[in-house]
Amino acid sequence: MKPSRTITLLGALLVLASGLACEIQEDEVVLQIRRAEAQPGPGLTEMVFSGWGPADTLYVAEEVLLCNMHVASADVVAWGEGRAIELQLTPDGAQRFAAATGTHIGHHLGILLDGRLVAAPVVRDTISGGRALITGDFSEEEAERIARGLHRAGQWE
Repeated sequence: MKPSRTITLLGALLVLASGLACEIQEDEVVLQIRRAEAQPGPGLTEMVFSGWGPADTLYVAEEVLLCNMHVASADVVAWGEGRAIELQLTPDGAQRFAAATGTHIGHHLGILLDGRLVAAPVVRDTISGGRALITGDFSEEEAERIARGLHRAGQWE
């Protein structure tokens, strides 16, 4: 697998990860969805995830399955006592997400925002329909910043 690289191009960032190029503006949030495993293995990088309970170590693949270019829009929604970010994916993003969830049933998908592992749900079934929800311990300000950064990503393609 190819390592992730970042290149600056005229005020934008181009993130190259395993052949998937995602162009990112400076004020955007960098979204990456990757396969994650509970055990170490070849091509996996150790990352610490501290969600709702004690910190867990997961091992995240280098290959990016979805990124900013697959987001059509992002909005903050109420979720329990906190906030979540609801994504509407592009048609290509919806196809890629359904394929990724369909082939990773029973495994984690790592959701990285700005290089930080913020969620790692276990896939229970194929997720189709082009919508996804990123949940986490987000303050209202953080959720708004993430949604704005992801929303802008879908607007300037």
